[in-house]
Amino acid sequence: MSPSLKILKKAKSNIYKLFYSLDKMQTKFKKQQKVRLLVNPDTEYIEYRSEEEIPIKKGMLGIINIHLPNGQYHVKILDEEGNVIAYVPLGEEDLEAVD
Repeated sequence: MSPSLKILKKAKSNIYKLFYSLDKMQTKFKKQQKVRLLVNPDTEYIEYRSEEEIPIKKGMLGIINIHLPNGQYHVKILDEEGNVIAYVPLGEEDLEAVD
């Protein structure tokens, strides 16, 4: 087996291990769980869903969309009517669970 083929095989194995560990990670929040923002998110990372840019502030409600590989959560930010207005990446310490 050539050295480059061995490297590719090892890289493939490492990628599988990474995705398996991300899937089995113990996390504080689960997908589709309601959360409240404890901080004002960085405006640079806010992805607005519409052209109207409503300010995203501490105390707003959201739903966990996905858990990102860097340990943060991709959160759907909701308005008063429950509509998604934006998406924001936030850390575990920046969120609290809502019952």
